[in-house]
Amino acid sequence: MKKFYYITLFTILYLTASTQQALLFISDDLFQGTKITVNGNVKVSANGSISQNSSELIIKGDLINNSNNFRSGIGTITFSSTSSEQKIQGTNSLSFYNLKVNNSNDGIKLLQNISVQNNLDIVQGKIDLQNSEIDLGSTGNIVNETASNRIMVSDPINNTGTVRIQANVNNTGSSFINPGNIGVGVKTSANLGNVTFIRGHQIQQGTGIYSSNGSITRFYDITPDNSNPAELKFYFWDSELNGHLKEELIPYRYTTSNYWQPLSDPIDAGINQYITFNTPGFSRFTIASQSTPLPVELLYFKAQCLDDLCKNIMLVWETASEKNSDYFEIQKMSSNSKQWINLSKVPASGNSNSNILYSIIDDSGENSSSIIYYKLLQYDLDGKLQKQEICQIFKPFSNITEISIFPNPCDDYSMLLIKSPVEDEVIISIFNLNGINLFTEYHTISAGSNQIRFTTETLKSGIYLVKVFSTITQSNSEIKLIKK
Repeated sequence: MKKFYYITLFTILYLTASTQQALLFISDDLFQGTKITVNGNVKVSANGSISQNSSELIIKGDLINNSNNFRSGIGTITFSSTSSEQKIQGTNSLSFYNLKVNNSNDGIKLLQNISVQNNLDIVQGKIDLQNSEIDLGSTGNIVNETASNRIMVSDPINNTGTVRIQANVNNTGSSFINPGNIGVGVKTSANLGNVTFIRGHQIQQGTGIYSSNGSITRFYDITPDNSNPAELKFYFWDSELNGHLKEELIPYRYTTSNYWQPLSDPIDAGINQYITFNTPGFSRFTIASQSTPLPVELLYFKAQCLDDLCKNIMLVWETASEKNSDYFEIQKMSSNSKQWINLSKVPASGNSNSNILYSIIDDSGENSSSIIYYKLLQYDLDGKLQKQEICQIFKPFSNITEISIFPNPCDDYSMLLIKSPVEDEVIISIFNLNGINLFTEYHTISAGSNQIRFTTETLKSGIYLVKVFSTITQSNSEIKLIKK
């Protein structure tokens, strides 16, 4: 059956060599065996598709696809304009065999996901991903990408567009392979298996005290079947540096601890458009510089009791990187004193791009308070305070040292006596012997003796449990209550 399509003025035409029209509307299967130039938009309806036989469809306007069965055979679809930006849009994604960009104006903008099975040829103009994805599958390939004719996003802070490819990566010998020419080289003597490479152009924000810093406008997500060591080569364009200096570039990997780990000392890219480095594992990678680093220096600062009475407390902290770090100062404060006192001074490593673990033991014995606070301060070589962090520890015993009830047995009321060394927030509850809560009140108690009156007239004769719960130490004390 011969297929047909509609053009402007709803005139029915059959395609001939080098046909040029202002608008192409495809409502069914378009069999294309020769070159076609459309001077306007191409719109594909819900049931439309294009079947090409090594031919070329040149579009000078936009491509709007509303079909869930769009395909382009084994031909080439070329976007060509000298006057305006062109768009790929519609309600459904598109699958190209060959896609060529030859737009000398503003290039093309993706408002829809696409896939390319063979060549993505960037002759002229940029491809603005916006928030869409180009899927190269396992056979697609980027051709002729340059600094002026390249894949990018117009808003590197908010745009999330990516390029994806999958490749089998085994022992590569002494050479780097660059799957799909996506811009990341891999060299390994191991078997990585099937690897997914994702290239994005959103700026990666720093972590911790460096959260205001940002990476270059390029990152890679690399996910292999087997996470073996490898050497990577990351490509970039000077226009993607985002203010970073080429002589200070450092590769970073985002870790499961949610910080950016520097993978080498600064690398001077010189006249090259790439840096090479070794990685012990895979996740998200990007590039920044020594002067505007990404990682958080301090990973954690915590305290731990070494004995039942918490007389000896170990303080532990770990840094991911340090720059011109001179020493750490540890201060201590109890919930009783409310004043910071100097506890210890610990030399720092100076400069480091690897994790360093520090620890000291507080055996001062001044731990009678229910809560103990510790402050960690980091100073640089110029004597400036660069970082401070506070942690706290609750002593593992109850603030409530004694509780009693009188009268006991009781009639219509009873008095609960609570002796506490510190101010506390307590929850008082009465339970029957089946564990059912019959009564609950919240009270603030002061240091010393406290008397709390509660009624028991609604209780039946029998034995009950009165429980006092400390909200500070999360501990319970209990006593039996007898109702006459």
